[in-house]
Amino acid sequence: METRRRIFLSIRFIRSMVVLLGLFLGMTWTAQAQSTATLQGTVTDPSGNTVPGAKIKATNQATGMESTTTTDNAGNYLFPSLAIGLYKVEVTSSGFQSAVVNNLKLDVATTVTKNVQLTLGQMTQTVEVTGGAPLVDTTGTSLGQVINDKSVQDIPLNGRHFTDLSLLTPGTVTPPVNGFPR
Repeated sequence: METRRRIFLSIRFIRSMVVLLGLFLGMTWTAQAQSTATLQGTVTDPSGNTVPGAKIKATNQATGMESTTTTDNAGNYLFPSLAIGLYKVEVTSSGFQSAVVNNLKLDVATTVTKNVQLTLGQMTQTVEVTGGAPLVDTTGTSLGQVINDKSVQDIPLNGRHFTDLSLLTPGTVTPPVNGFPR
C-alpha cells in the first residue's frame, strides 16, 4: 500500500514538473517573440521612380550591430526582425548621393515604414536626414503602446500592479466583475 502511494505521488510530482516546464518555455518563447521590430520601406529617385539594387545598412546606435539588405526590383527593402532601439539607416546606390536617417526608433512588435528618396550626385556625397514626423504604421491594424521605464516609475499605480499599466493604452477597458464595472 505504501509503495502504491509513493508511485502515485511520484507520478503526480513528475506531471506537475512537466506542466511547469511547459509554462516556463511558453513564457520564454513569448518574451523572445516580442523583443524585435520590423523595418521596411521604398527607395526612390527624385522623379519618384523606385531604385532597385540600393544597399541599405541599419545600425543599432546603442550596440553597434549592423544589418544589411538590398532593395528588390520594386525598390522595396525589409528588415523582418531587428532588435528594438534607435537606428541609423544608410542608403547607397550607384549614381546617387548616400542618404542617412538618424535616430529612427524601433519599438517592440512594431512595423516601421521609412521611405527614402535619393538625390542625383556623385557617390562620395552624403545627405543626412535628422528629426522628422512620428512614424505611423500603415501596414497593420493592431493598436499598441510602449510604456517606458520612466513612466512605470513616475505613474502612481493603485497597489503598484504592473497590469494596471495596460489601462493607459487608448481603447482599453476593464472587464466587469459580477456584471458591474470596476
